[in-house]
Amino acid sequence: MENDFGEILLSALDEGNDIIYLSDPENYKLYYLNKTAKNALGNPPRTQWFEKPCYQVLHGSESPCNFCPCPRLSDQVQKWECFSKKMGKHLHGKSLAVESGNRIFQVGIAANITKQVELENRINYLNKMDELTGAGNRRSYLDRLSRIDECESGGIGILVTDIDRLRDVNDAYGCQWGDFILIHTAEVLKSIFGEELYRIGEDEFMAFGTDMDEARFESVVKELTERAKWDEQFQVSLGASYYDGERDIEYHISAANEKMNLAKLYHYSESEDQILEGTPSENGGKYQTVRSEKLKAEIQGERFQLFLQPQISLKSGEIGGAEALVRYIDEKGNIIYPNAFIDKYETEGLIRYIDMYMLEGVCRLLAKWQLSGKQKLNISVNFSRVTLIEDNIVKKMKTICEKHKVPPSMVKIEITESVGVLGRRELEHLLISLQRAGFSISLDDFGSRYSDLAILSIANFDEIKLDKSLVDKIENKGKSRTIAEYILHMCMDLELTHTVAEGIETVPQREIFKQYGCELGQGYLFDRPMPVEDFERKYILS
Repeated sequence: MENDFGEILLSALDEGNDIIYLSDPENYKLYYLNKTAKNALGNPPRTQWFEKPCYQVLHGSESPCNFCPCPRLSDQVQKWECFSKKMGKHLHGKSLAVESGNRIFQVGIAANITKQVELENRINYLNKMDELTGAGNRRSYLDRLSRIDECESGGIGILVTDIDRLRDVNDAYGCQWGDFILIHTAEVLKSIFGEELYRIGEDEFMAFGTDMDEARFESVVKELTERAKWDEQFQVSLGASYYDGERDIEYHISAANEKMNLAKLYHYSESEDQILEGTPSENGGKYQTVRSEKLKAEIQGERFQLFLQPQISLKSGEIGGAEALVRYIDEKGNIIYPNAFIDKYETEGLIRYIDMYMLEGVCRLLAKWQLSGKQKLNISVNFSRVTLIEDNIVKKMKTICEKHKVPPSMVKIEITESVGVLGRRELEHLLISLQRAGFSISLDDFGSRYSDLAILSIANFDEIKLDKSLVDKIENKGKSRTIAEYILHMCMDLELTHTVAEGIETVPQREIFKQYGCELGQGYLFDRPMPVEDFERKYILS
């Protein structure tokens, strides 16, 4: 058979870089391999390939290849691509039928495109994967997100993970150590979430628990939270939410992000000394900053003052309670209002010091009134959601009350609707714990932009405070009046103990809320927030 080919032709075929072979399209037997083909196969002796099946010799298969052009061979060029297991190469081939000695043969010419395929695979990989950690990248995350509502029938756990102070690690120890932290964090998360892990930012990961019910997902989040306490390379802040189809996925992602941010703020403050007690926390000194030392010095120097604003019964005109409000006194004696510093201390994770200081001041004041036999009055204290996520926060609050021998029932804890982002079970556990400890709970700013009626089903709130935005527009017959009336009637149906209208400044406002059945009013119409001494003189001693 080989004699049919001239020496010149054979020499020319051997000099090329392409793999060239000749086979019978009917029985697949090989009759010719050029030098490039033999080299690719490891230069086997002629007895191992001549008149052997081409699919066996070239590709290591036991049957004809699924891409084989032989069944449809013609005088037209047939193109094909494959990966040859025998050669370990990706091939791009062309086959053509040729006639020789009244027989039809297949001439196959294949180029080695392994480097090209590997490059394309590399590009495709980097297009959807994070090279450093092996997690999906942001593009993959967005693609996955777009398909969640379409293909998921059950619930999905959503976990946001942010590495604490990664930039500080890079600055202090170099980027190699920072990369190690990233890789280790990804490995921990991939061991649980597998391919449903995505790196969506420099130090942030998103994971979807698609095969977990809510209880299992909460257990996983708890395990990861505990791990962050002992694994020095897994120092992260976590935020989680469970998508069950009740709201759109974006809501739950936002809730998880919000909880992650709260956890990060808490981590920045958890190692500071306990307020006014001087005892270090479990991770003492971890995030100690000049700002925290300055704040504690200002608290001890009484720069922060306790002011009280009365809450007045709309029926009788008598005092029915008070709210404790913090004021900062600067070096010149000027009064600085909370909106100038509260957000800043929340962002820095230092707000807990002010919250606990205010609770301490209220308990001290209530104890003083109690000992002197003065009028008993409940006082409301505002608590940031950052403070409320602390470990054992209810125990810490109760300890302060016990220290001053004040029943927790005399203290009303004001929380805003924004705590609803904590998640139903977490929030329910917190509120029930507060009430079991004896504290009353007031839901502040109800009807504000964070409004969520579902929060009322989580716990039996002792008080609802209507947001000032509703009070301001109550005199105009419109949406605000309708909403306020609806809320007050709803509170009566729920048999809540108190309703308070916040920010009453005019007599018509007072009369409208009185007509709608609101119990207490608070605002400039009755009195402004005032120092404790002025409040005592006007409402306690008289």
